Amino acid sequence: MESGASVFDFTGDIQSQVEAHQERDPNVTFEELQRLYFCEQEGKIRLNQISPRCFEAIALRTLLVLFEGEYSGILKPWRHFVPLKKDYSNIDEVAAVILDQERAGAIIDAAYKEVALNPKYSFDAFGKYVASSIESTILPEQRRLSDPETIDRAIVQAIEQGEIRAVPISVKPSRQSAIKRLRERLR
Repeated sequence: MESGASVFDFTGDIQSQVEAHQERDPNVTFEELQRLYFCEQEGKIRLNQISPRCFEAIALRTLLVLFEGEYSGILKPWRHFVPLKKDYSNIDEVAAVILDQERAGAIIDAAYKEVALNPKYSFDAFGKYVASSIESTILPEQRRLSDPETIDRAIVQAIEQGEIRAVPISVKPSRQSAIKRLRERLR
């Protein structure tokens, strides 16, 4: 259950060619489109990561049987999941683990304790990571513009200069004090 993409269309050319072909021939198969337009691009950039379904299954204490993969470096084979070879050559070994309650239980417990209960993989940690990533890409002058007081001053200035004639009615509670101050200034 690794998810990701194996073809990157940085310019949009592949998508344009595929869509044009599909308009000409609505019955064209995926395999034909792949052969014609993106077969050579397949796998040049690898962006596979752990699927959220893995976290959900682990939190529900489910034994994971997954194809061999990297899983973002989070899941370790035989520790957190039972690895199945893509050619199924180890299916007997996988079946033996599934039937061995003690061994299956040990894998389930390790995955639950080390992944599901790990604060590093919590929604809170993920939210902080996303916020930090966004913050680090915003230039300091842009960060200043996201400050509520700076926004309030910019709105008042725009009203005073006649650039804004109306203020939206639907306002988050956190912005209501700014709107109240604006209304007072407009009177």
